[in-house]
Amino acid sequence: MQKDKAILIIEDNIVTRGMIKKILAGHGYDVSAAVDGVDAVLHLTKRNFDLILCDIYMPNLNGFQLMEFLNRKQLKIPVIFLTASDRVEDEVKGLILGAEDYIRKPIDKDVLLLRVERIIRNSKARISLGHPVIESVGENRAKSIYYDS
Repeated sequence: MQKDKAILIIEDNIVTRGMIKKILAGHGYDVSAAVDGVDAVLHLTKRNFDLILCDIYMPNLNGFQLMEFLNRKQLKIPVIFLTASDRVEDEVKGLILGAEDYIRKPIDKDVLLLRVERIIRNSKARISLGHPVIESVGENRAKSIYYDS
């Protein structure tokens, strides 16, 4: 069980969001859900996450824009992109932006769990926007993050 591992799901489709949340919570993960990138930023200001599962095409702030935001803020939260798109260009762009993985919809439960477990096991950072000072595991220094729109 992974009770201490927090995952943020960012998905605008209520059915897909609920399915992913149920699968991960059923395997012991602490799961939060956001409906788009703007909602995700609000979640990130409130707590730490070990992993983000992020749809690409969403209203308000899409997955690529959210990833660019995380990069600008130097937040090292692993991201798995989720999408129904079969465009190779989207997968390439996501990986270039720094995504750890890329899962196409419809999502297979076993593939989802294996990829989530692998990334969380290999991840060392627990960072969030919500705290004025944050620390990465294994580092002795802290860095401040300020939101500038």
